[in-house]
Amino acid sequence: MNVCDRTEAWQQNCRVPDVAVFLNNSSVVNCDAFWYGGPDLVVEILSPGDQGRDKLPFYAQVKTNEFSSWTEIHGN
Repeated sequence: MNVCDRTEAWQQNCRVPDVAVFLNNSSVVNCDAFWYGGPDLVVEILSPGDQGRDKLPFYAQVKTNEFSSWTEIHGN
């Protein structure tokens, strides 16, 4: 699912979180191909070397209520 900060030319600035939760009373708008506005909760699962914190300004801009990130650990 795409989370975007605009309704026009939305493909220019959107993110695809690993998990997004939208509560019933959320002000986010379902635009079919994308969601306009911030989810109530976003979870990003990070691979080693992934810069998940780089996404924080975007999620803050779209007014995401909670952000969590998890680092993926690969074992032998």
